[in-house]
Amino acid sequence: MNQEGKVSQPTSPVGKFDRFVDACIPEAVRADSSQALQARTLIIFVLILSFFSIVGMTFTLMVEQSLPWERVLTMFLIALQPVSLLIMWKKQHLRGAALFFLALSLILVCYVDFMNRSLEGPASVLWVLPYAMAAMLVGARSAFYIALASVVLISLNATLLKLDLLPASLSSPENWIWLKLIFTLIVLCTVAFCIYGLISLEKRKQEELSQEIRLNKKMMESLEVATNEAQAAARSKELFLATMSHELRTPLNGVLGNAQLLAKEIKDISAKARVENITSSGELLLSIINDVLDFSKFESQGVSLNLEVFDLSQCLRQLYRLIKPRVQEGVQFSISGADEPIFINTDPNRLSQVILNLLSNAAKFTEQGHIGLSMSMLGDGQLKIQVSDTGNGISEENQKRLFQDFVQVGDDTQKHMEGTGLGLAITRRIVERMEGDIQVYSSLGKGTTMAVYLPVELVEEPQTDQDPDIASNSLNDVDYSAVRVLIVDDVEMNCVMLEALLNSLGISNCEVERDGLDAVNRIKQDDNFDILLMDVRMPIMNGLDATRQIRELGYDKPVIALTANAFEEDQEGCLEAGMEHFLAKPLRLEDLQSVLNKALASTNPSLN
Repeated sequence: MNQEGKVSQPTSPVGKFDRFVDACIPEAVRADSSQALQARTLIIFVLILSFFSIVGMTFTLMVEQSLPWERVLTMFLIALQPVSLLIMWKKQHLRGAALFFLALSLILVCYVDFMNRSLEGPASVLWVLPYAMAAMLVGARSAFYIALASVVLISLNATLLKLDLLPASLSSPENWIWLKLIFTLIVLCTVAFCIYGLISLEKRKQEELSQEIRLNKKMMESLEVATNEAQAAARSKELFLATMSHELRTPLNGVLGNAQLLAKEIKDISAKARVENITSSGELLLSIINDVLDFSKFESQGVSLNLEVFDLSQCLRQLYRLIKPRVQEGVQFSISGADEPIFINTDPNRLSQVILNLLSNAAKFTEQGHIGLSMSMLGDGQLKIQVSDTGNGISEENQKRLFQDFVQVGDDTQKHMEGTGLGLAITRRIVERMEGDIQVYSSLGKGTTMAVYLPVELVEEPQTDQDPDIASNSLNDVDYSAVRVLIVDDVEMNCVMLEALLNSLGISNCEVERDGLDAVNRIKQDDNFDILLMDVRMPIMNGLDATRQIRELGYDKPVIALTANAFEEDQEGCLEAGMEHFLAKPLRLEDLQSVLNKALASTNPSLN
């Protein structure tokens, strides 16, 4: 009984031997169960062969009463076998130790066979040893090379024997029977142990393979669960973004729409200024919403591009007209390089977003002086768009973090520090997605120049019936008095506001349905509407399904989507459902008028 009162179990010699063998195996080798088994086998081989060799040498010495130098060399080769264990322990390299042991064994067998008259003598049976041990220690392929080397060496000894070039045997022929018995015993024990080891090794490998299969299966199941969770999270995020877009844009539609109507009706200057403040604040909030939603979309799905051929000069002129009202009083705003049509094949919406962000920043931070928008084609097939201003300028330190997410440069007390700090981060992502580059040149107090370089494909001018700018300039001349419009929206405020906007354009013949199903039934009874203004998200039947059913009824007049779901996939879904045009809420009167004219011009050119 020990000091703790527990009965000590006697340790068997086999248990002690196992612990000794395990202690000789380095940790790196022991970690792999198959390698650990091979390492144990190598240790046992070294110990057993050394033991039997020493016994054989001792027996021979006792019988023959002599110790010539040839036997000393044999003992030296035997004494080298434990070096393989030292290699395994110090170098943490099992295969290197095994190959050293096998090579030494092959040399030892060849030498003993050479000194004992090869096939005539008692040692020829030893040639089985290297191959048997190699099969266990280093695998079938290496064992084949060991066997090949054995065949070469035994053939060499046999040839020397035939030519009578071998020395006389160190052992007298009378003792060959005993030596052959000892050698055969060594070989039989070794082969039996190798067979047992190979069976154990194969079983161990099968267990490892089964365990690996189980682990891989478990990993695949975990990966599938993680993938499903990631996909569910992505779907939840997309649903959240779509919901946020809809829920934020819907009330903004009422705010900005009614503000536009008030601005047209109010004559009092101070009241008109307050309405303009409401409009400005609403548009700032809309800009923030767009930036946050775009940024979230880019982070999860990247920037998508929809290539199409368009006139870049016309695009720049439209952006110029859009930004000009935002330029502060006293600041000159000019555009150059957009006089002649230049048709390119790229994404007009993303390119417009880039230019609009740069122009918005210039208009925001320039209180006096000049803002310039210019465009030029470089010799290497690149488009250069440059926005310059004489605003506050940007310090070198701030230029380094200008395109970082949620970063606003400048003084915290600066007058125009508003927004999310995402505009330029989004701009950089779009430019990089278009395989371009954006550069900033600025100094404090002297202004800023931002240049965008994009590789573009120039194309020939497509054939059109009317110049886009001429069509744009004639918008205000359209007679809407005979136009009949059906408004489909489930929100009463939207219907009232939209009807008022249409009335302000001269469209007085407006009718309202509050759901997609009601709109389908209405068209079944009366399809004499020039335009349908269709909301998308409605409770009973959404606008997409309603449009599909209306098209199936044979209605071929324009259907315009009016929706607070403003992502690209929403627009694509509307077009696939059969809608010709898309307007995102909140509506701008000029955008509504432009789309109405395009829609009416395609079906009733006499209105122009």
